[in-house]
Amino acid sequence: MILKSSPPFAEAYVDGRYLGTTPVRLEHLVPGRHRLGLKSPKWPGLDTTLVFSPGTHALKVRLDAGPGLRMAALPVEGE
Repeated sequence: MILKSSPPFAEAYVDGRYLGTTPVRLEHLVPGRHRLGLKSPKWPGLDTTLVFSPGTHALKVRLDAGPGLRMAALPVEGE
């Protein structure tokens, strides 16, 4: 699975383990509930729980800064 973020180049953590900067490959991630953390000097950090479904090959996370941080996590099948 690939984790992409917009804006890119965020530090990515899954279940507390550092994986690299986005876009980053999520190796050996089993379907189910996982903690997702993203950190960047350009916007406040993000820490949330996501549920990954079987067959999901990519996850795009769009972060909209402004009065509060909004997140849209979009699973992408077959990418």
